[in-house]
Amino acid sequence: MGGSPLIGRGRELQALERALEAALQGQGSSVLLVGEPGIGKSRLADELSTRARAAGAAVAWGRAWESGGAPPLWPWREALGALQLEASLRDDGGDRFLRFARVEQAVRARCAQGPVVLVLDDLHAADTSTLELLVYLARTSRQHRLLLLGTSRDVEARQRPEVEGLLARFAREGVRLWLGRFSREQVRALAEGVAASPLPEAVLTQVFDATEGNPFFVDETVRAYLAQGTAAVPRGLPEGVRAVLQGRLGLLSSAARTVLETAGVLGRELDPAVLAQLHADAARALVEAEGTGALVRREDGRLAFAHVLLAEAL
Repeated sequence: MGGSPLIGRGRELQALERALEAALQGQGSSVLLVGEPGIGKSRLADELSTRARAAGAAVAWGRAWESGGAPPLWPWREALGALQLEASLRDDGGDRFLRFARVEQAVRARCAQGPVVLVLDDLHAADTSTLELLVYLARTSRQHRLLLLGTSRDVEARQRPEVEGLLARFAREGVRLWLGRFSREQVRALAEGVAASPLPEAVLTQVFDATEGNPFFVDETVRAYLAQGTAAVPRGLPEGVRAVLQGRLGLLSSAARTVLETAGVLGRELDPAVLAQLHADAARALVEAEGTGALVRREDGRLAFAHVLLAEAL
């Protein structure tokens, strides 16, 4: 979706443009983009990066490694390396504060040459040192021509309290933007943009009902429809969608997943009493699943899968 026109993020893009303009004028800015997988955080950051380059800013990205095993400060090594500032991360006897101060000095000197945008992606998977340096720069770079832009999945961050706390501290230094799902009209615009032509109303309804407005799911579902060449959206999950959903379900313990597999057969909404008859540990499993975001509590108090496709993935 990176090469397609940006759909449905006018308010968020305006906020990012204000932060960019402030940075261009020498007022350091910080923005955290938050939302579920596939909601378009990286896509929005990419759009801002394009506009920043057009305005004359240097843009550098770093990404946390979600599979684990990356060395400390990996996103910073990527981003600062792109600006030829990686030497500022060298370790002087393990003194973290001196290292952070040295990075700030290097970034300040680079900003004196021209505005800089640093994008750190997937911060929910970052090590604490990466986030501590992010908070440090957000607090010490208010007079630099610098925009710090981070992205994070909300549920995954909540599973790591130290990460959630540091991200909250970073967000307090600037702006937190929550990205929600698309409306039906936004889904129409995105789907027809992917198809490069109008789509039958029945197909658009199927796409909206199946994806519930998640932009990545819309993109993958429409591409599967176009590839199959039928009159209706194909049944089953596109591989990209399945991978995202399995990642969300991977946060669950095996016991909780077993309970949800039963619940998925029973439908979108869950009946704790019925599940308790089938699984002795159903109550504990439902609390865990709600904590990981696989389940949400509706206004009437009933539990339901956070996305209709989660039940199908199970």
